[in-house]
Amino acid sequence: METYFAEIIYTFLYVILCKMFVESFAKRKSETLIWMMWIFILILTILDYLVSVFFADHFLVKQIIVILLGTTMMWRFYRLRFLKCSLIILFYQGLCFAADYFAWMALQKLIIITLIETRMLKFLMGTLSQLLVFGVIIVLRHYFVQEEKEKITDIEWIKFSLFPIFTILAIIAILINFNGLSNTKQINTLIGLAFGMLILNIFIFYLLWDAIEREVKIRKEQLSVERAKSQTEIYRQISENFDQQKKREHEYKNELMIISSLLKQNEIEKLKIMLNKYNDEIANRVDIIDTNHIIVNAILNTKYQEAREKGIVFVLKVNDLSQVKRIFAIRFATCS
Repeated sequence: METYFAEIIYTFLYVILCKMFVESFAKRKSETLIWMMWIFILILTILDYLVSVFFADHFLVKQIIVILLGTTMMWRFYRLRFLKCSLIILFYQGLCFAADYFAWMALQKLIIITLIETRMLKFLMGTLSQLLVFGVIIVLRHYFVQEEKEKITDIEWIKFSLFPIFTILAIIAILINFNGLSNTKQINTLIGLAFGMLILNIFIFYLLWDAIEREVKIRKEQLSVERAKSQTEIYRQISENFDQQKKREHEYKNELMIISSLLKQNEIEKLKIMLNKYNDEIANRVDIIDTNHIIVNAILNTKYQEAREKGIVFVLKVNDLSQVKRIFAIRFATCS
């Protein structure tokens, strides 16, 4: 009975690690419900276990069925094409085989080879292999998932990795120092301890990952608010420019009427004085900064006029900004 229970737990951990591996390359579909995914994970665990039992003597058939089951489930919940999903599951299966081989070769150097058939060695080696797979998944998450990469430094990842490394060393120590046990309760305790340490590693990983996702979400919301404020500021400045332009047009109409009146009265000297005054005002009002970018022009010229009105020296050197993206202009508005 204990053996069946341990095999089911082992299969469940295999499915969880498969899920984590796929998440290193794909995002979950937005319409996916968490509780539904966990129901399917339990169903996949049962199906994989039944396949491993009924096809224990047909290795190739068992592996094909397990890969198809895993592909179908992951394709259902993640943004992946079926072919790409099958390749990822195949890669995961190969990683599991490589971890089994590596664990076995390493333990061959440390323990007596005749203990291969013991129940304790079978499950502890399986747990050690899954821990190695877990370590590979951590590395993949660090280098392939961009959102997480922006949040956790290499030093922080190294600190987190200390716990899986300690767990691996603890399981190796158990294999070396307790390989002569014959008491069933003690063996079950050690196997449960090994499974518990692996589950604790996965649990801590998901706690960390949820914190990262929550922080990324908060950061995106803050950026959205800042962009909205920047957009509002840009629209305000453009509106002010438009209002000033309307005011200038009204003034020009009045000025043209005055000029026309002076011409009719042949007041040439007054007309010259008035035109010189208007020329000076126009020279001060004209937008002298031109970056070939409408939004940047509006921002810079508005700030330039404000600086001149306050007697502030405003020195600026820019290039052709016609290729600058909109998002840069928005951030520039915030900084200004």
